Amino acid sequence: SNQASPTAGMASELLDHYEEGTWTPTLLDAPTGNAAGYAAQVGQYTKIGTQVWLSWTVQTNSISGMTGGNTAVVAGMPFTPRSTSNLTQVGVAIVQGANLGNDSAVVLQAVAGTAAMNIHQFDTNAGTTEVTVTEFGASATMRASISYPV
Repeated sequence: SNQASPTAGMASELLDHYEEGTWTPTLLDAPTGNAAGYAAQVGQYTKIGTQVWLSWTVQTNSISGMTGGNTAVVAGMPFTPRSTSNLTQVGVAIVQGANLGNDSAVVLQAVAGTAAMNIHQFDTNAGTTEVTVTEFGASATMRASISYPV
């Protein structure tokens, strides 16, 4: 309620900011690097107070001009994650058509202080590695979501 007093230790219970919108996710070969070609780029966000929720789909049709051995990065986030030394924001993804291991799970890690996310794969054989541009591939589709503080 907007008339009750806050509980001890609570600064405020009023909703101070709510926003919804769209954003354009990009696949780059570095946080400010070369971009892929796209068949689709669709993103939505919700921001409540200092918390942001993103969901998106990126479908590549070309990685020409990108450095294949570089880590693939999702960029263009509408809000920059808060810089914190002890907090990592992790999102989940489904990736189809990529050159990843058969038993790989894909997660995203928001890079604090930048509007970009690193893509990681957890493989039962190789462990945790960052996904390279070549591994992501020229005709892959990523559907993903993440939540993070700003």
